[in-house]
Amino acid sequence: MNESLLYRAAVTEANGIDVAAGTARLSFSSEHPVLRRADKKYGTHIEILSHAPGDLNNSILELGAPVLLDHDDGMVIGYVTRGSFQVGTDRRGRANIEVDPEWRSYLKAIADGEAPNSVSVGYSTLSVVKREEGQNGIPILTFSWLPEEISILTKGNPPADPRVGIGRSLNMKNSLDEILALALSGSRKLYLEFTLAETLEHFLSCHRHAFEYFDGVVRQVWVDNCKVAVLSRAAGAIVFNPRYLDFANHYGFQIRACGVGQPQEKGRVENGVGYVKKNFLNGLELSDFQLVNPAARVWLDTVANVRVHGQTHQTPQELFAREKLKPLHPLPYEAARLDTVRVNSQFRIKVDGNQYSVPCQYASSQLTLKRFPERLLVYDQDKLVAEHVRHYDRHQDYELPDHVAPLLLQRHKAREQKLFLRFLALSPQAHDYYQQLEQRRLNPKHHAQKIVALSELYGVEAVARALEDAFTYQAFSCEYIANLLQQRQHPPQEPGGRL
Repeated sequence: MNESLLYRAAVTEANGIDVAAGTARLSFSSEHPVLRRADKKYGTHIEILSHAPGDLNNSILELGAPVLLDHDDGMVIGYVTRGSFQVGTDRRGRANIEVDPEWRSYLKAIADGEAPNSVSVGYSTLSVVKREEGQNGIPILTFSWLPEEISILTKGNPPADPRVGIGRSLNMKNSLDEILALALSGSRKLYLEFTLAETLEHFLSCHRHAFEYFDGVVRQVWVDNCKVAVLSRAAGAIVFNPRYLDFANHYGFQIRACGVGQPQEKGRVENGVGYVKKNFLNGLELSDFQLVNPAARVWLDTVANVRVHGQTHQTPQELFAREKLKPLHPLPYEAARLDTVRVNSQFRIKVDGNQYSVPCQYASSQLTLKRFPERLLVYDQDKLVAEHVRHYDRHQDYELPDHVAPLLLQRHKAREQKLFLRFLALSPQAHDYYQQLEQRRLNPKHHAQKIVALSELYGVEAVARALEDAFTYQAFSCEYIANLLQQRQHPPQEPGGRL
C-alpha cells in the first residue's frame, strides 16, 4: 500500500460485470464529503473531491491505471480500460476495469454475491479549489485530485465515500431522531440540521444555528406542539416552555404554535422536510454521524437554496436578499439544560444511558450538570470539575485519567505504607537499616520490597538474622541479603579427596 495516497471505496455497477470477458463497470468517486482527521498538511477537515471540468486529472486512468488487490503494489491483477473514464450528470466518476484471467472467478463471486462488492480508489489531492467554514470549526475543503489506482478489496473494508461504497454505514432514515428544518416564508430559503436526540438543548441549539446561517432573526417562528416548545393547552390558552420563551425574548421573535391537527399552518416547512427526504436523504448512507450536518450544509448551499423554486420560479438565494430579518443578538444564547445529578460511589454520573467520570473526591455527592448537544459540563457550585464529549451510544463508560489519578495515588501510597510496616516488623534493626539505605541515596522502597519478598521465601527469622549480619558488616542492599540467605540455605560443600 502506498502510504502517500488517500483511499475511498467504490462499487461495481449491478449490471456492469461481464465474467466471461473479465470486465466490470465501476462507480469509483463522487463529491460526497468525507471527514479527514489530523491530516499532516490540512489538519482535520471535510474533504470534497471536485468533479468539475479540469479539477479531476484523469491522465493515469487514460493510460490504463493498475488494478490492485487490497492496495498491494505487488499484486497487480488488471488495469483500467483506456478511454472508459467519464463523469456522469450525477457528478460521479466511472470507468471500466479488466482483470487477468486467473482473477475472473473472483469477479464471478462478486457478481453472485459470494464475495464482497468492495472496490477502492487510491488518489492524491492536488490543490484546494474552494474553502468554506463548516460547523464546529471544521473547514470544508474542495480539492482538485488525481486518481492513481483502483483496488479490489477482498475483506470488504468499510467505505470512506458511502455514495459509491459498501460496508458499515449509518442509515439516515433509521438512525436520526430529529430533523430540524426552518424555511423562510418569503424566499423559501431553507436551513437544515440533524440531531440524535429531541431534547431542549438540541431544539434551542438548532434554532441558534439557523439564525446564524441566515445572519438574522425572523419575527415569528411557527412550531408544532412538541414538549420542548409547548407544555400544554387549556381552554384555548397555550403554555410555552419557559426556556423557549426566554430564548425567544433573547433573540426578539414571537412564538406561534400551530393548532392541534393543523399541519397546513406550517405547510412550507412540511414541504421542505418532504423535499429533504426525497432529495438529500434518499439513498444516503454515512459511516459517521459527524459527516451528516457538514454534508447537509454543502447540499443547502449547492442544491436546495440555489434551485429554481416550483412556486416562486426564482431561487431561494435570489429572493433572500429581500427578506427583512432582525439583526442577531451580539451574545449567542447558551443552549444548555441544567440538572442536579447524584454521583455514585464509583464517581460516575449517568447521562443518556452512559456513565461519565468526575474527580474521585466527588464520589456520592451532588453536582450540577450542564448539558449541551455536543458536550457535558459538571460543576461543584460555580467550579467546573469535569468536561466530557457527549456520546449517544448506550451502556458505555467514559473515564478521564485525571479523575482517577488521586485515587490511584492514594492506593499506591497505602500499598507503600503497608509494605513499609511489613519491613519494619522483620527485625528491631529494620528501621535503622532503612535509614542507611536512604542515606546512601539508594532506592529504599525498592530494596524494602525485595527484602519483604525474601521473607516470604526464606522465612521471617532467616531474614531478621540476615539483616542483623548485614548491618554489622555495613552491607546495605537487597542483593546482599539475598546472597546471604542463599549461602546459608545451601552452604558450599567441602572439597572431596581423589581416589
